[in-house]
Amino acid sequence: MSGFNHVIWLTRFRYMGDNAYRYVDDWIREDAEKYWSIWREYVANPFDVDLSPAAIDMYRTYGLLPIGDAVRGGTWKYHWDLQTKKYWYGPFGGPDSEIGWAMYMAALRRSLDQLAQAVYDASTPLVHRYPPEPSGESIVEIIDSIVNDKPKEFYYINVGKALKIPAPLQVNIPNEGVLSGIPNDVAVEIPVKIDGKGVHRKPLTQIPSKILRYVLLHRLMRAEWALEAFLKGGRDTLFNWLIVDVRTKSIQQVNDVIDAILKMPGNEEMAKHFS
Repeated sequence: MSGFNHVIWLTRFRYMGDNAYRYVDDWIREDAEKYWSIWREYVANPFDVDLSPAAIDMYRTYGLLPIGDAVRGGTWKYHWDLQTKKYWYGPFGGPDSEIGWAMYMAALRRSLDQLAQAVYDASTPLVHRYPPEPSGESIVEIIDSIVNDKPKEFYYINVGKALKIPAPLQVNIPNEGVLSGIPNDVAVEIPVKIDGKGVHRKPLTQIPSKILRYVLLHRLMRAEWALEAFLKGGRDTLFNWLIVDVRTKSIQQVNDVIDAILKMPGNEEMAKHFS
């Protein structure tokens, strides 16, 4: 898997030495519609979009499966309104709909409340609430590998009480020529080998030109716009960003949005920067 800024693609997929994408094609042809009919009825998590109609449509469009947050992107084709989002991402409209995002924020508030209760409950040791065991977050494995010089290319994800599956260690590091078409100083997300000497890039299957030109370069330009605005300031940097957004209907709308954000309490320093 490789890409950058939460947009990565399954560039190489093997099973028993064969190209396993043929199994994906079989599943789409034979089982996808049945899966989606059940998924639409019983899905409980708005982030459960890995095999959603949007993900499969992106696969058909670009030739590779989008992985993780990449499924949430695509084009406005998937995001025009809530009804459109529900078609592509399920009954909640995915994590980025008004329903899905509200559920996500509620879950965060619940987690914060639980942490606060744990901290202030002196009668229960924290290790009883949060046992000192691997969390499944790859950052723990990365720190352990570097500090204790344990060479690793994979970490293991718990998918059941007795079942763990290996996943490649993915990190964000300067490209430095690994991904063709991406500037060297852009942080790319790629599989690596890690040990006490640091992070080592591995040879990659290159991303197809269609994904590079239609997806990644557009995302790279948005990053460049954000950096330009942050470093130089000025209202025009915000205006030029919003005026090309497909949701923009008029110049007045752009100015109203900028004014509304800059006038919010706590944004006084931001207002000076973008004046």
